[in-house]
Amino acid sequence: SILMNLIIAGAPLFIIGLLEDFGIHMSPKKRMGAIALSVMSAIYIFGISITHVGVPGLDMLLSIHVFAVLFTIFAVSGVVNAFNLIDGINGLASFTAATVALSLSLISIGLGHADLQHVSILVMLTSAGFFAVNYPFGRLFLGDAGADFMGFVLVCIAILIYHRQRD
Repeated sequence: SILMNLIIAGAPLFIIGLLEDFGIHMSPKKRMGAIALSVMSAIYIFGISITHVGVPGLDMLLSIHVFAVLFTIFAVSGVVNAFNLIDGINGLASFTAATVALSLSLISIGLGHADLQHVSILVMLTSAGFFAVNYPFGRLFLGDAGADFMGFVLVCIAILIYHRQRD
């Protein structure tokens, strides 16, 4: 299933984040390596990468598989780290995740991708539940593991939607 494959692909970044959450310092190289490994796992499992962004010169470069893989690692890393950065700002990460997941579920419904819709709704409900408990005081954090994994799942769903529409 999509959810199980996302869990398998995201396991490296989740584990490194969890170690960091338990106070075991992970260097930026290890964290980025774990994110890259998770992205490469997702590319392998789902057979997708970002191959088109609508910029003529860049699109030509992205038609070369190795550049598409490197760009996908770069793009997913940006989203993962963005979620990590906003975690702890009074529920901003969970609210953002819930709204992004809602948007992705609506897009999935419109395009007829029930499997992606179900995963998006699951992410939306868990994020909204966390937000409801956490807002307005922001006493809980998703932690590195939670924020990284949440960002990873959402960006993978977005890439899957995009990739299915291009095929």
